[in-house]
Amino acid sequence: MRSRMRKMPLLSAVLLAISGGSAIVAGAMWLLGYAIHTSSKPADPIDITKLSLTIAGSVGAVVALVIAYRRQRDTEQGRFIERFGAAAAQLGANQASVRIAGVYAMAVLADETAGSQRQQCIDVLCGYLRLPYDPQRAANHQTKRIRKAKEPSSDNDTDVEDHFEYLQNDKEVRQTILRVIADRVRNGAHISWSDNTFDFRAAQLEDVEFRQANFVGDILFHGAIFTGNTSFDGATFSRNTEFSGASFLGDVMFDDTTFCGEALFYEATFASHITFSDASFADYTMFADLTLPGLAMFSGTRFAGDIVFSGTIFAKHAAFDGALFEGHADFGDTRFANYAVFRDTTFAGDATFHCASFSGSVSFKGTTFSAGANFDNTSFSGEAIFTNASWSEESSFIGARFGSDAVTFDTPKRWDSAPTFDWDVDISLKPMNVKPESWPPAPASGETAPALSSESV
Repeated sequence: MRSRMRKMPLLSAVLLAISGGSAIVAGAMWLLGYAIHTSSKPADPIDITKLSLTIAGSVGAVVALVIAYRRQRDTEQGRFIERFGAAAAQLGANQASVRIAGVYAMAVLADETAGSQRQQCIDVLCGYLRLPYDPQRAANHQTKRIRKAKEPSSDNDTDVEDHFEYLQNDKEVRQTILRVIADRVRNGAHISWSDNTFDFRAAQLEDVEFRQANFVGDILFHGAIFTGNTSFDGATFSRNTEFSGASFLGDVMFDDTTFCGEALFYEATFASHITFSDASFADYTMFADLTLPGLAMFSGTRFAGDIVFSGTIFAKHAAFDGALFEGHADFGDTRFANYAVFRDTTFAGDATFHCASFSGSVSFKGTTFSAGANFDNTSFSGEAIFTNASWSEESSFIGARFGSDAVTFDTPKRWDSAPTFDWDVDISLKPMNVKPESWPPAPASGETAPALSSESV
């Protein structure tokens, strides 16, 4: 309704006000006449006329207010367009100081407006971050690079020159934009932009610092390039968050971060360490088919929805100790090239490690498998610790390969629904490195372990 009223021509708005006022006058005269005629004392017609004229004067005042409002609104819109254009022109200047001034001018304009006008200002700032950018040359005073080469399609030795233009000190401008946005999306910001949309798709972002940020509206990072260190520690994403196809060229920190919607990291590229310790994922989460060359920390993380790590390569230490998986956890075909820790982890839903590969040591000590775990065809090349684990539902290690290092299933917390192994039928098939030697393991709680069948003996 507000949008339609704004688009309505002035004459139409005035006629609508007159029509509404006339209807009010007619209704008032009818009510006055009815009230007066029902009274025991007849009213003077002059009094009725005076009251009607008073109401008519009020209608005229309403019309004047409509005209004044429209005039004021048009004036404010004109001022917005003028200031918006001036700030945008500053952002396109050659001098870095002028562009920085344009960033602040655009931010102030966004602070003083709301709705679509504020979103326009934010879109311009985000759009600047999507412009071509070279981090190696953005911090110096170089504005041009010339490359000479031979014309490949020419028969003579003519030299050609390629000129590459750079914005002077563009790193400072981009850092200013990121700081301006971060200051206005943090909890407790004096003026909050959290409800707005931030489109960082294919943007080049350097040294991102969004600690304690609160993104209530949509935020898009598809194909974004993060150079330097990236921090979203303590941030909250209220809607679906998409980092698919993004490239992280430095350390990545999402500690204590809350993802209220889906969190998608498929086809993302990581060059260093990532930390999601004590983070919370409330919906479907996708980390499939990634290569994580650095440390991967998910200690104490809560996954309330399904989580997919299938096909991912953990090149270094992977930590999931104390994590909680409430939905289905898919680690199928995952490769752990170094030490992996799932100590005191809780799998409330199904846990799938089918065809996974543990090249280094792995610890599932104290882990709880509440709904079954599939380790079929999994490869354990190093030490594997399942001591004090809880197996409360049907689990399976059919086809699993246990290498030559120690694999321990000692003193399980629960063994009332024993996992299935290849040697369940013939105990002689149990590898010597799988402990305890006396099979099945005796539960630490004193529960009776399932006896082997006569065929097993």
